[in-house]
Amino acid sequence: PNAIGRATTTEIFDTLAVKNVYVSNRPGIYRIPTNSGTIQIASLPWLRRSALLSKEETKNLDFEQINQRLQQVLTDIIAANIPKLDPGLPSILAAHVWVSGAQVGSERLMTIGQEHVLLPSNVAHPAFDYIALGHIHRHQVLSNNPPTVYSGSLERLDFGEEEDEKGFYLVEIEPDKEASKREVSFDFHPVTGRRFLTINVNIGPSDTDPTSIVLKTIAEQEDRVRDAIVRLQIS
Repeated sequence: PNAIGRATTTEIFDTLAVKNVYVSNRPGIYRIPTNSGTIQIASLPWLRRSALLSKEETKNLDFEQINQRLQQVLTDIIAANIPKLDPGLPSILAAHVWVSGAQVGSERLMTIGQEHVLLPSNVAHPAFDYIALGHIHRHQVLSNNPPTVYSGSLERLDFGEEEDEKGFYLVEIEPDKEASKREVSFDFHPVTGRRFLTINVNIGPSDTDPTSIVLKTIAEQEDRVRDAIVRLQIS
């Protein structure tokens, strides 16, 4: 059959119908029952540039103007959801966005200036008890009031993340107080993840058997090589 659009990784969850897993592919507010009461999550999935480029009013915009338009659209979506929040319920903003000030790995340096970036003030609204961010793979805390946090990826995706610690945040929100007065704690829990390992080998002009030198260097790190994704750099 003909495809009606580009596939996304979120589509598999609807197929699997995973219990207690909520998947959002469009902005909205989800009120989710838990053993400690209901929590509300304002969802902001990644905004595809193609969604904006398909509109007639954007066809003559340059790259910078398109990014500015995307930033404004995202900011407006967040602002529009805030009046819909119930102040009596704990609130989380779950946003797949790039926020300025976030530290990125070397693997993402090439994309700086090519993607739309929001200001911290665009997302860190006091109506939310916690801002859970995705997109940047390095875990980090951008602000504590309210907590504005990238959890990062659970796995290393390439050698730009070789030294990055991976894990997740466990967040606890006190449910019984009014908005802006709730106690929020968040703790990072590291996971092992798959290891990436770079091995550097120097071959001199007088080395007559470079292959043996390379194999010897690898053998010397046998314990580290096992179960790792290895990059061999020979100079």
